[in-house]
Amino acid sequence: MDKDYFKDKHVAIPGGTGFFGSHIADALRNVAKSLSIPDREKEKWDFRKFDDCIRFFRSAQSDIVINCAANQGGIAYHRGRQAEIFEDNMSMGMNLMRAAEETGVKKFVNIVAGCAYPGYLEKEVLHEEDFFNGIPHESIFSYGFPRRASVVYGKALNMAKGFNSIHLVYANMYGPREHFH
Repeated sequence: MDKDYFKDKHVAIPGGTGFFGSHIADALRNVAKSLSIPDREKEKWDFRKFDDCIRFFRSAQSDIVINCAANQGGIAYHRGRQAEIFEDNMSMGMNLMRAAEETGVKKFVNIVAGCAYPGYLEKEVLHEEDFFNGIPHESIFSYGFPRRASVVYGKALNMAKGFNSIHLVYANMYGPREHFH
């Protein structure tokens, strides 16, 4: 990580208290000029609501957003929650990106889980060009599809309004602070 890049940047990390975001927050805590990490429990932020996204970005005045907000967990967590997970992640993905664009965020870094890739391709190794070549695996489609849709929405906002977003797809995200059930 180029620490000098962040020294004059105001960074917001929606989902910064969760599994993946908390590790990013740890890495940037003493590096960025300022760090805004919303706490949905204490501060009652609900990024499924567009107005909360707007209010958060106006208060944070961020140059960069690293979006780690998600309703997710292991496969067992998803059982019986598929519709809720789908709805929550579609709403959060679109609301956060649209609010970031409307409040003047300069760069939006969107963290995307590898489960957004097709789950049924007949090949050993998937490549970037395979991303849209099939549907996500049935066991995780309710999270994988919204993450894939967020990539499409970022591109659409770029084409329509010049919005600067990048979508980083990580495979096999697991480790300390994760919940599997």
